[in-house]
Amino acid sequence: CAIWAIWTSRNRWIHKGRKKSGAETVKFIKQYIHELIELDRKNLALSPYSDRWRPPQLAEAIACVQAVTVGRDLGITHVEIERDCLTIIK
Repeated sequence: CAIWAIWTSRNRWIHKGRKKSGAETVKFIKQYIHELIELDRKNLALSPYSDRWRPPQLAEAIACVQAVTVGRDLGITHVEIERDCLTIIK
């Protein structure tokens, strides 16, 4: 969780010019971990399909296709899709 938050913060700073302080990043990490612990305590029921693991790239690819389809239906002719997975981009 911490590495992901630091990496995301770094990318926002480099690509969008929005910089977070270390204290802000630490606060985000603590809140996120707290939320995960609370979810675990609730003993959420598992989906009947939870035994079928799919790579996360599949969900990302489906989301990209749906976004392009909606854009096309709205008449948008120029788009810019930013992803960090080269396989999805291709």
